[in-house]
This record gives sequence, C-alpha cells and structure tokens, in this order.
Amino acid sequence: MRIVRTGERAEAATVRPRIASGEVLVTVTANTVSSATVTFPAGRFTATPTIVATAVSGAPGEVREVCVTNPSATGCTLSMLRTNGVNTSVFWIAYQG
Repeated sequence: MRIVRTGERAEAATVRPRIASGEVLVTVTANTVSSATVTFPAGRFTATPTIVATAVSGAPGEVREVCVTNPSATGCTLSMLRTNGVNTSVFWIAYQG
C-alpha cells in the first residue's frame, strides 16, 4: 500500500479499493447452526479483511444469531441460527483498510 502525502495526487492505479460485498443464501435447519461459504474475488485482499454480515428476514425474532467464522484473505463462512427452517439471505461486506 502506498501512502499519499499532503500535496500529492492519488492516481486511480495507486489507490485500489480493497472491498467486496454480496449476498449468500443460507440453507437453514431449524434450531441448528447452518452455514454458507463466501469466496472473495481472486487477489482482492492481501490480508484478512474486516467482514460484516447481517440476515434479511421478515420475521426478525426468528433469527437468533449471524456470525463470521474462518475469515481469511480468500473468503469466510457465514453461520446463522434460526428458530424455524426458512432459508435466509445474508448480506456481507468485506474491506481491507
């Protein structure tokens, strides 16, 4: 990573964003931790990025937990616990700052 100092111009090729986002469908089994794998675009991250995830649900009380496990520069696993067996979309964003 190149640090841009005061008075310098940052060219697009110099400042490459290291961010990715998406949606994954988790196939849910009621009252059991269910997971889906996310693979980041090749070469996007040079280290493990910060990853944030949230479930999309019309019945928020049914979703008990969403978490990121096994994070790395190439991907992660999104795990969730839901009280019913409704398959659920999880939105995620990863960034390296």
